[in-house]
Amino acid sequence: MPISGVVAFATDEHGQYVALAYPPTRSDSTRVEVFEAASGKSVASFSEPSSTPIQSLAFVQDARYLVAASLNEVRAWDLRDRTNQIPKKGGARYDVARITTDASGKTVAFGLADGSIEIVNTAQWRLLSTASEGSSSESRGAVVIKDAGIVGRLTSIHPKGNVVAGAVILPTTTTQPANIVPRTVRIWNAETRELIKDLQQDAEVLALAFNATGSHFATVTPGAVRIWETVSWREVGRLAVNGRPTSIAFSPDSAWLSVASDNEIYVTPWRRSDLIREACRRISRKRLDDAESKQFFFEGASPVNYCDGNLDRVEPDGSAGRSN
Repeated sequence: MPISGVVAFATDEHGQYVALAYPPTRSDSTRVEVFEAASGKSVASFSEPSSTPIQSLAFVQDARYLVAASLNEVRAWDLRDRTNQIPKKGGARYDVARITTDASGKTVAFGLADGSIEIVNTAQWRLLSTASEGSSSESRGAVVIKDAGIVGRLTSIHPKGNVVAGAVILPTTTTQPANIVPRTVRIWNAETRELIKDLQQDAEVLALAFNATGSHFATVTPGAVRIWETVSWREVGRLAVNGRPTSIAFSPDSAWLSVASDNEIYVTPWRRSDLIREACRRISRKRLDDAESKQFFFEGASPVNYCDGNLDRVEPDGSAGRSN
């Protein structure tokens, strides 16, 4: 599976397939390859005329379709029926920065660079119609959330498709310095467009993610990941991370977080009990130095402190145990 020069990638919900997008060639054509995740074998390849790189990819409807977004254009391919030609959607003002889907892949959210989010049911592909440029998104059957401050690449949709989140740049008063980066995450009802909650951040928002069940939501800023529960939208934890993460994802069982930055990817538990258990396990095995311990900071304090005098041994399975 060639990964050199990849500009976008996606995996399906079952982890069976990986899609990789490559930059346009000298002949102004863009290429997307779909591989089996286990074997690395190529199972599909798509190449179309385009001079702009693909910015986002997503599998939808149980890997039936692959959707690709680039500057001024969205296209979709039917992976089961290559004769099914789905019309492209584009226009001078249609710049999709990010594609996110719900757990079923039947609802797709497009984060647009013009400060709006389009939410579409893919059953009829009404968004990818041949509607003329400038026609309203509502007439194409899409729910549209408009906010001039929305940062298109920083959007996420709840696994049930009923809630959408987006980072926004809010206007400031004359007595405040100009806010040129997103420091607020807005939560909307995906069906009614009603604003549910503003989650204020203390620094630039870099990434967003829901866990698999939608019970928790993560926001990322330089040096920190905040965890929110999604009923009252209360912050329930904060993790220290290195540098400026570029993306984040929960594991399918929601037990772990994967955090990626420009030069590293690391995986960490995020629940308080799991953090303490993992930190103590590493200390007992002398596998946690001062630098590594920073990733186990939770709510401003290191769980390493809880190990001193309270944990004498580690069970063979790695779980915490106390001596009698």
